Amino acid sequence: MSIVPDKFELIGIISKPLSYKGKLKVKRKEGVQLLNLPEFLLLLRDQEYVPYYLEEFEEFGDSFYLIKLDEIDTEESARALRGSGLYVQKEFVAIEKSEHAHLYELVGYLVIDKNHGEVGIIEEIIDNGSQQILQIVRGEYEVLVPAVDAFMIKRDEETRTLQIEAPDGLIDLYS
Repeated sequence: MSIVPDKFELIGIISKPLSYKGKLKVKRKEGVQLLNLPEFLLLLRDQEYVPYYLEEFEEFGDSFYLIKLDEIDTEESARALRGSGLYVQKEFVAIEKSEHAHLYELVGYLVIDKNHGEVGIIEEIIDNGSQQILQIVRGEYEVLVPAVDAFMIKRDEETRTLQIEAPDGLIDLYS
């Protein structure tokens, strides 16, 4: 079966498993609204689009979806999907233009700081009303870095890395 990605729209990024039964928490892409629920959707995994049937779906606050996919029945299988893009057919969505929509695609990226090396994996993009913030998991800690152009140096989609130059002392606060 050949699936044409041009006919699909990114609606969010899987941020983390929500239960031991394979439920997933998905960070909604800003500016995208689902009009109807599709029977199936696509996940972008390792540069390949993989179809999954949608078993359960619910909106969770203003920024998340909670979903259950067919054949994803354990926390381990759900965890393996973290950072995957979630796509539906374009006829199921309405798009509003947003200046921050591209930031949600960074969930699952490895952050590398110019002075500190590997910082961790972006787990979520937080919108505090005045700015977007990268929530980065670093071991047992959580590092918060403002998502501003002045700190973000280079994004590499192939390796799923984001190079940053955080202000002096910011990353040290979380060590």
